Amino acid sequence: MEPEGIRLIRALAALSEVSGVRIAVVGGAARNVWAHPRATLDLDAIAGTDVPGPLIEAAARAGLVAIDDEVAALRSADMTRLRLPDHPRGAVRIDLLLARHPYFERVLARARAAEVAGVTLRVACAEDVIVLKLLADRAQDRADVEAIVAAQGDRLDRDLLLREAGSLELEVPAAILRRP
Repeated sequence: MEPEGIRLIRALAALSEVSGVRIAVVGGAARNVWAHPRATLDLDAIAGTDVPGPLIEAAARAGLVAIDDEVAALRSADMTRLRLPDHPRGAVRIDLLLARHPYFERVLARARAAEVAGVTLRVACAEDVIVLKLLADRAQDRADVEAIVAAQGDRLDRDLLLREAGSLELEVPAAILRRP
């Protein structure tokens, strides 16, 4: 059997296809496209819909399940969660942010096709991954930002970073703005 992470990636690609919803990978898996990879058990993505219904309805055709209590608990956060059927609890999951904010639509528009574990998925650009990590602002997110900045160097569009962070009223640390 394939590792859970690969199965999640394949399922997410299938979900986008069978639901007809644009999806862009964000979070740790997207960070791994833009910097040296680190381990992650879950997938985070933005879905180009403002309601979870199309995703939940397509889940089974993509090899995923929705757990009713999780769907209900995440509804107020404009999210939904899907899982592999053999992992009804725990860290192996797909968390989908619904595109109810204009910034999420911009992330989807800028997302690029990238190969993730042999599967082509749309992945948020490095700048948007950084902005989303600044928004989450946990210890792992700060480490991920440092890794992306170090790996991308001058390739980062710092004007885009400043503009999008400003639209969300986020402060961009000076270390990110310095050129290597």
